[in-house]
Amino acid sequence: MFGVGWGIAGFCPGGAIPALGLMRPEAAIFVAAMLGGILLARVLRRWMEARHVAVS
Repeated sequence: MFGVGWGIAGFCPGGAIPALGLMRPEAAIFVAAMLGGILLARVLRRWMEARHVAVS
């Protein structure tokens, strides 16, 4: 996933954070999408864990 994000957006997570200080709009979009993906992954993980417990 790291390579895909870097290839599409031109940023890696470590480089995108400092790029926010340069007021680059593409960095802001990348960081927002990255944070959204992290939150979505957490929600899905909790949902899957709850579903697994309920089925067992």
